[in-house]
Amino acid sequence: EDSDGQVSLSIHEANRHRIFEEAADSQGASGRTFAGKVVEAVKGGLVIDIGVRAFMPAREVDRGYVEDLETWLDEVRVFAVNEYAPVLAQGASANAQQVAGVRAKMAAYTGLSEDYLERANLRVSATQFRAELQRAQGMVTSRLDARYEGFTNELLGETAGYDPQQPAISGAYIAGINRYLREELGFQTTETYVTGGGTRDWNWSRAGGTRGRPGAAYVASDLEQAMIHNPNLKVQVENGYYDLATPFFATEWTIDHMNLPDELRGNIKHNYYEAGHMMYIHEEELMNLKRNIARFIDIATEVSGSSQR
Repeated sequence: EDSDGQVSLSIHEANRHRIFEEAADSQGASGRTFAGKVVEAVKGGLVIDIGVRAFMPAREVDRGYVEDLETWLDEVRVFAVNEYAPVLAQGASANAQQVAGVRAKMAAYTGLSEDYLERANLRVSATQFRAELQRAQGMVTSRLDARYEGFTNELLGETAGYDPQQPAISGAYIAGINRYLREELGFQTTETYVTGGGTRDWNWSRAGGTRGRPGAAYVASDLEQAMIHNPNLKVQVENGYYDLATPFFATEWTIDHMNLPDELRGNIKHNYYEAGHMMYIHEEELMNLKRNIARFIDIATEVSGSSQR
């Protein structure tokens, strides 16, 4: 009502009120859906425009959202070892029904389509996965930390052209280390400081390789001998769940296949973080990493009887 006593009605406001009441009345009702547009990403979820601004928690964004990550990963580990690996080992002799079942589960676990997995013959490299996962959205997934994504114009590419995490964080870390070294420590040098990659003249004598190309350096056998010769040697592995450069399951697999006496396996400990290769960029996991490393140093340097570790 205005100053003249005239009542003004707004169809827009009436519709907003109606939508709000319908949403409130349908809370908890099964099968009721609302079409909306994502207008903003906020902490913990998304703001959706359904006629009124509504909040959608992150756990509801995708039907594939995993509430209990560790329990889900235990399920995936069982699938990888007991179903996926045997089908790969059988090759062309694998039963068609068995292959189809593995393909369906693999699609559910990875987010890749069954059609893509069929064309890839169930064999998808990390960089192929990164290129394909969000191809339809015009995005590429990070290698070092799969929580990061970035735009790409290489929508026909088989492999990912770059790692979105690097441009997202590298500038801040390079500036930070420069300031720390030069201003706080007073360190001056004319040498080039390599902040990541670009290394040369590494010793690849532990790498096999074929056709003149270097393979991956395999040092697990060296670690075996070190632990056998020094039974007090402790090993702690820091694993990022979203690390596609050094995947945590590949590390578990490698260590599980080390030829060690059972008595020494207790000297190896795995820690896990809900982050990527550089888990310390997640502030909460930075604190966990610091505590874990400090505890490891304390345990590894304890004096037990007359034997010093």
